[in-house]
Amino acid sequence: MQATRIGISKAKNIKWRWYLKNSRSVSKRVKGDRTPKFK
Repeated sequence: MQATRIGISKAKNIKWRWYLKNSRSVSKRVKGDRTPKFK
């Protein structure tokens, strides 16, 4: 998945940040992305 970069002061011309779908490390999820279920 890729999304617009937020909260940066350098390299603003680089438009994308990358993350794994369902990753709990992402600060804000893409609309429709489900919360992972852990057992």
